[in-house]
Amino acid sequence: MKIVKTIFCNNKMASCLICNTTYRAGESIIPLPSCKCGNIPFFDVTVHQVRCSVSWEYVKVDCKNNWQHVVLEQIKQFGKPKHVIKFKTEEEKIDYSLSLLLHPHDIHFETSRKDGFNYFDD
Repeated sequence: MKIVKTIFCNNKMASCLICNTTYRAGESIIPLPSCKCGNIPFFDVTVHQVRCSVSWEYVKVDCKNNWQHVVLEQIKQFGKPKHVIKFKTEEEKIDYSLSLLLHPHDIHFETSRKDGFNYFDD
């Protein structure tokens, strides 16, 4: 199984990597937009930044080449991805991220997508 981060977010833009919905900082949008698949319930767009909420930040998938298609099919069938990784606390999330950094031999970063977003193996 592969663990995939489903969003890319910084101060200037936020993207759902499942359905490829992206918003960039700019003119405020009212009502708050969401992504097509439901992973990002809202994007808070302002002139200086973009913030967002996330439903499924990490998911497990069986394949890495067409994982978006697989996850979209699961959302269609079940209303959410089948294997969502939920962290109970922010500390668990940080510990998980640090373990990925400390054990790089366990994961393989790839940037095969044209947009350069990363996904990784567990």
